[in-house]
Amino acid sequence: MKGQRVLPGVAYLELARAAVVQALELAASQARDVRLEQVVFAQPVVVGDARWRCTLRSCRRTVGR
Repeated sequence: MKGQRVLPGVAYLELARAAVVQALELAASQARDVRLEQVVFAQPVVVGDARWRCTLRSCRRTVGR
């Protein structure tokens, strides 16, 4: 992206998935069933030489809603 290093989308998704697993305190066997749906990338994560912070927000919804 214009010569900048950008975090790949799949890495972004894995960060989100891991955050959900940790927040729900899921066992490894349950973690395999975590699905992310209706994901929106508000802006790319540009990775430079400096440290960076990524904030993830999620909301819990019941299946079928």
